[in-house]
Amino acid sequence: MKKKAAGIQKESPANKAEETPRALPTQKTSAVQYSDRTGKPVIPKEVPKTEPAKPAPPSQPAAPQQQRDDRR
Repeated sequence: MKKKAAGIQKESPANKAEETPRALPTQKTSAVQYSDRTGKPVIPKEVPKTEPAKPAPPSQPAAPQQQRDDRR
């Protein structure tokens, strides 16, 4: 029983390890499109949206506080 469990555990992490590195580059490629010719990151119209997205997370927690202040 223990030997079989050990064999299964060894196989599953190996399969996950192979899938993880493959998935990571896929996500990076979709987020930042690299041009095959130059190899430099292609900056589409999505980049301006990415910059405001960074200040957006701090503004989200602030939004509920403002609503509470307005109610008070």
